[in-house]
Amino acid sequence: MNKNQKQNFAFKMGIASIAIQFFLGTSDAFSEGRIDHADSLFNAGKFTESFRVYESVLEDGNYSTEMLIRMAYIKEGLGDYSNALYFLNLYYDKTSDKRVWSKMQELAKEHELKGYNYGDVDFLVNFYRQFRQYILLALAFLSLALMVGILRNRMPNKPRPVSIGIVNLMVLLALFALFNYSTPSPKGIIIGNDTYLMSGPSSGSEVLDILQKGHRVDVIGKYEFWVKIIWEGKEVFIRKYKVRQLG
Repeated sequence: MNKNQKQNFAFKMGIASIAIQFFLGTSDAFSEGRIDHADSLFNAGKFTESFRVYESVLEDGNYSTEMLIRMAYIKEGLGDYSNALYFLNLYYDKTSDKRVWSKMQELAKEHELKGYNYGDVDFLVNFYRQFRQYILLALAFLSLALMVGILRNRMPNKPRPVSIGIVNLMVLLALFALFNYSTPSPKGIIIGNDTYLMSGPSSGSEVLDILQKGHRVDVIGKYEFWVKIIWEGKEVFIRKYKVRQLG
């Protein structure tokens, strides 16, 4: 590649970068405009119209946490508590707001739903899910700092940095385990009544139980028309359209 070709390539890459940034900025501004429009409809009491706009924004992936609360409010008002729980759960996953979790537990208790128990482990799992990339990055920097310390101490007439090496090894093992094995199973909300729990991903499989909407479950596998979930400690299968996955 000669000098002129390199310059042309750099120019084209620069133009492409500017175009991408412009597109992303325009997309964000467009989403904000739609959210503002939906907010005005919501404040005017036009809940059905506002929900349609909120839902289109959510499908595009550019949304605010505040609109999730409004979507949950609308669905609860319509008696659709399963989707209300879905939007509340999305909000909680982004904020770890315990007040929202209390609201979810309130709805779960009212409708006798399972999957909404909350403890310290659940809080830590959700915290890790929120900040996973930052935790991994912090461990990587810590390991790098320890390696620098090891290299600095490997000087003549200085003791070997065994303790630092052991700590660094533990950090590396933790980093490896968290990176490869610690992704929590996604949750899902059952959104359809008379949901059949099947022993296999086939309509000819044995029916193990029938659930009503609103229960929260762990989603551990996906098939063409089915998902594998955990229900009361057992692996079962349900139709894909009967569950709305979180995250």
